[in-house]
Amino acid sequence: MGATTGIPPESLDRLSVAYTESCVAICTLNSDDGDTEIIMSDSLQDRSFKMQHLIFEGSLTVPEREISVLSSFNEILLTLPVTSEFVSIRVFINRIEEPDLVGIFIL
Repeated sequence: MGATTGIPPESLDRLSVAYTESCVAICTLNSDDGDTEIIMSDSLQDRSFKMQHLIFEGSLTVPEREISVLSSFNEILLTLPVTSEFVSIRVFINRIEEPDLVGIFIL
């Protein structure tokens, strides 16, 4: 999502993923249980991520031309510039419930 213009979903309602036209929200491992690693790349050739479960494939609207990963406390964790206001992405996780590895690929 764009850090300043992304509109998150109202809730996840026990789902692993929910999305709007400008944001993808993902439930991950509870921080009390450990860390979650997030990889964001503009290349599907990035083999540092084991692509086990595709949980989102679609387009996001990002007027500021950057994709950001934010924590549930709205802290920016990662940002990657993009060339367009409309970006296609794929999001993979390593397990369906409480993943501790998330891969975001900008297409």
